Amino acid sequence: MSTAQIKTLMTQIESGDINSNEAKLLEHFIELEKKEQGDSLPKLHQKFQMSKATIVARLSALEDKGLIYKTGEVEKRKDSLDRPVYYSVYKYQPDLLEQETNRYNIDDAKYQKWLKSGLKRFPHQMSDKLETLLQNELTEELK
Repeated sequence: MSTAQIKTLMTQIESGDINSNEAKLLEHFIELEKKEQGDSLPKLHQKFQMSKATIVARLSALEDKGLIYKTGEVEKRKDSLDRPVYYSVYKYQPDLLEQETNRYNIDDAKYQKWLKSGLKRFPHQMSDKLETLLQNELTEELK
């Protein structure tokens, strides 16, 4: 993930010249972090009046950059049929080393998912040698 993208977001927030939904959400999480609080999708939707799809996409982008993380906490709500629905709570990660670790872990998880899906979805398009190499790499990664 580009540190230039992160720097751009932080510059927008520091200058007060926020021109992206991603920067708006990040600023919100930075303010919440000062109070040791986090937020969830329904609350963000209500506060910012953005579509849930937009918020999910921005949360994912911020998470990929290592700037926010899922706390493990959940917020319980009810859907229109009165069934329970659980939403992850996100918080800002102020520690630069933790941000880097989060980025690495997310990239690694995406790579593992890609590797597994590639082996399952496209075996007939791979040479035997490539399939063996990827299978060996997957086996090594699981150790």
